[in-house]
Amino acid sequence: MLKALAAGETDPVALAALADQRLRATPAELRDALGACTELNPVYRRLVKMALVDLQLIEQQVGQLDQEIASLLREHQDPVQRLAQVPGLGVDSAQKIIAEVGAKAAAFASAKNLSSWVGACPG
Repeated sequence: MLKALAAGETDPVALAALADQRLRATPAELRDALGACTELNPVYRRLVKMALVDLQLIEQQVGQLDQEIASLLREHQDPVQRLAQVPGLGVDSAQKIIAEVGAKAAAFASAKNLSSWVGACPG
């Protein structure tokens, strides 16, 4: 919807037809809300377009960072896979834990210290 709006679409029916099905608004509510688009100032359309370009750049940068992180974590694949088998954890959570504490958690004197540091148990 935002891309069409930025491109100059003004028809509320056409814009509402582009809505994601997960939206809770009914088609009639969407058409009503999008009725203001018929008189939208071109400056606001340009701002929407600029925001979409910024969002695309951010998504690209996040993708690049994800690849870089995956590359750094390759050497720790075994600990990540073992940790991901813990009920309630997945690969993403395991990667984050390894990134925070290291593959061997060498900075902690005991499992109790590590559990306390992550907030899993008091004391």
